[in-house]
Amino acid sequence: MRITVGRKLLLIALVSLVPLMLSSGLWFEEIHARVAQLQRERTGLLAHRELRRVMGAMAAQREGGVRNALEGKPLDPADAATLQRMIGDVEAAVARGGTDAEAATVVAAMRGDLDSVARAIADGNAGEAWLEYSEALARLAALMSHVATSPSPFSVMNTSVRGRFIARMRGTVCITSLMSS
Repeated sequence: MRITVGRKLLLIALVSLVPLMLSSGLWFEEIHARVAQLQRERTGLLAHRELRRVMGAMAAQREGGVRNALEGKPLDPADAATLQRMIGDVEAAVARGGTDAEAATVVAAMRGDLDSVARAIADGNAGEAWLEYSEALARLAALMSHVATSPSPFSVMNTSVRGRFIARMRGTVCITSLMSS
């Protein structure tokens, strides 16, 4: 049985489409993987942005808290509650829903430092309040660094060399990573 020219051309076209479809499928899988990684980076950057807000509020509150301790005034409960709420808001993101035990431990220690700050201010001990605030800020900087450099499976930020960003925060250098192009 002889195959006509039209059928031969159709067969050649179909055979040449098979590698094209396979390579297109691999290409779409790669695009999906990159989009998923960018989504994890975005989540990490959002968490990092919130941690920087917490750091700013904590630094501002440290100045006022030490001033209150020197003057013998108690810590404003609204300020303390605001800071604890801000930490609670970012806790789930930085602890990756409870799967990152190290981040959860750092957050718990930071909460303990802030509780110690409230006691030091109530006692009028400005030096202790400054020390506890400084320890809380150091733990926050360590948490930010941990979030930026955590390994997979839920890597929240790209830590490649081409996307480095160094943020200086009151004597502490925290290396973070920005989304690379």
